[in-house]
Amino acid sequence: MQSTKLDMIFRRTGLVLISSGVLLFLFAIYQLFGTALITAQAQKGLENDLYTVTEELASDEFIQSTFTKLETITVSEEVERTETVETEVSSSPFDNLTAEEISALSNIVYKPQGEAIAQIIAPVMGLDSIVVSGTAVSDLRKGPGHYTDSAALCSTGNAAIAGHRTTYGAPFGDIATLKFGDEIRVNTPYGNCIYTVTERFIVEPSDTWVVKDQGDNRLTLTSCHPKYSAAQRYIVVAKLTQTDVPYLPTQEEINELIASTTETAIVSEEVTTTETVDRDVEVATEVTETFRGEANTVIEKTNTETEGFGEGLDGDDGQLLAVILYGLVFFVLWYRIYRIANSENKGKKFKYITYGVGTFPMLMAMGFWFYRVDLFLPSY
Repeated sequence: MQSTKLDMIFRRTGLVLISSGVLLFLFAIYQLFGTALITAQAQKGLENDLYTVTEELASDEFIQSTFTKLETITVSEEVERTETVETEVSSSPFDNLTAEEISALSNIVYKPQGEAIAQIIAPVMGLDSIVVSGTAVSDLRKGPGHYTDSAALCSTGNAAIAGHRTTYGAPFGDIATLKFGDEIRVNTPYGNCIYTVTERFIVEPSDTWVVKDQGDNRLTLTSCHPKYSAAQRYIVVAKLTQTDVPYLPTQEEINELIASTTETAIVSEEVTTTETVDRDVEVATEVTETFRGEANTVIEKTNTETEGFGEGLDGDDGQLLAVILYGLVFFVLWYRIYRIANSENKGKKFKYITYGVGTFPMLMAMGFWFYRVDLFLPSY
């Protein structure tokens, strides 16, 4: 009798361990291959979106006339024996831009998160992907993401891009193969440029200074390190060496320009003498408020910022509840199917039919669960 109970305990323990191993194996398959399919599908749509935006921008006379007011960045290369590259940049103020033109520039360069903004090509590392705006979990599932609080691509400042190294198609999977002198090409709807690799190094997840302005014109690529881990960050820095893009205001400069615009309103108020007096009041427009361009078009301005390396690489803690709920749904469904299939006085044919019918809903529940778990865990 005692032996029978022990045999049952060992058998059930073995089933639990085997089931856990199978689940871990399936989750690994999902991360390596399932996520790649998700990104591949997203990239197809983004490629079409970027092409459409580029064509529309080229035919937009208002935008083209706005760009003519901006001074083109001049990049001169002086290669010495030490192979150092000196870059000189001249810029122009934006005092001659109207509020409508400033808003138009902002809408072109700083797209809402998740939208296509550029194509990045690095033949050495086999990279050819569409870059989206933002580095949230949902953004990096589509492809490499541009840090929204970094500089515009192909213009002045530090333009930073994050990308997965293992999952979701691993666009930065071979980032470590980049070396000094390798070129990275970036194509945007407003122009194209070339960056040349100058540095490679590894930092801690807290060293977010790498995506901040460094006083020069560069591209910073960030990914997780080592592979299959999110313990550190792998950084590649490339200097801007060739561009046909004009000097574009940073998001901070655009915000300041918008905030500095004012409009005059006539306000009537009653004084103690019951005489009505008109007075002028200057109303400063806040960055997040509605302001009017010169063409009397109402434009909504939103400002999104990403702190540090963004949750796209660090994982989304807000998914914990969803992970637990979807996990419970999966295990309850699995248990019910198991119990029904192994009901007493039922033959093997009934068992096989039950497992066959229950496989699809169980796989669906497992897929939703894996999806949430992947969003919750640090990405790599």
